[in-house]
Amino acid sequence: MADLDVNLTPARYAYTPTDAIVGGETQVQYSTDGTTWKPLRGVTAYGDSGETASFIDQTTIEDNESRYLAGKSDTPDKTFEGYLYPADTDQQNFLSLADQKANVLMSIFWKSGNAVTFIVALGGRVDPETNAESLLSWRVTGKQSGKCKRWSGLTVNSGNGGNGGNI
Repeated sequence: MADLDVNLTPARYAYTPTDAIVGGETQVQYSTDGTTWKPLRGVTAYGDSGETASFIDQTTIEDNESRYLAGKSDTPDKTFEGYLYPADTDQQNFLSLADQKANVLMSIFWKSGNAVTFIVALGGRVDPETNAESLLSWRVTGKQSGKCKRWSGLTVNSGNGGNGGNI
């Protein structure tokens, strides 16, 4: 890479403020075969998705400042949380897969038309503490395995059914 001894002429870029997009209407789905996608209803959190690289120090004794390269990518630990819907067979199947510590495909669809798909190694399930006025919930831990595939320009179907067939 070139050094930073460059002629820089600062220029202002045009900026028009716009509204951010809220996370509501996000749909989460899972698949065990990559063909049949099942909605995971009741999700309240799904954790970070993506990957970031570690950094490798390439500083030599001749250097007077540290120099780095991006190294191997790693993925975030995942925590899926949701409200317990005992009659929802798709949710109960997902919780069973978590108990088995299975690997599954996950897709997250945002109302922006963007989506992400990744493999996650499920690490088990926790039933969080509750009290008389709290809803029963669940927490599934895992680790994203490999890179995410990112999608854009999707039309997400309305309702609780999801849109797994569009990707």
